[in-house]
Amino acid sequence: MSGEFAGRVALVTGGAGDGIGSATCLRLARDGAAVVVVDEHEGRTKEVSERIASETGATVLGFPGDIADRERMDEVLAATTSQLGPVDILVNNAIATGIIWSKFVRKYADRLQPEMDRTPLRRFGDPEEVAELVAFLVSARSGFITGETLNISGGWYMRP
Repeated sequence: MSGEFAGRVALVTGGAGDGIGSATCLRLARDGAAVVVVDEHEGRTKEVSERIASETGATVLGFPGDIADRERMDEVLAATTSQLGPVDILVNNAIATGIIWSKFVRKYADRLQPEMDRTPLRRFGDPEEVAELVAFLVSARSGFITGETLNISGGWYMRP
């Protein structure tokens, strides 16, 4: 594969999630990374891994597991290293987000809309917008950014 992340291995925890996780996996795979999807939901992990591999042609592995289960994560890392090589990119979704569109948000959109109406951009965030930020942060283009909390919230944190 070619692209900015060609030859790199990205492991994404919560990678089978309906919103940010799967969007991040897809974004990195589109730019050439081999992607490892780790998520607690076994069925979703398999489905998302297969869909991303099919859509992008990237190598995608899916491992069900809880990131808090050290023994399981050791197994995941060993299998990843043996099949793809060492992990170059680790995404643990530690970004300060506003309310990002997902199945959960869709279910409660009516209740959440008043909150969105009070934010400067007056809308929900898209998972792909967060995935773009993640792609930037794991790229060489962000080489001087470290130890920062970046907000991607449509201005939600700016409100009085």
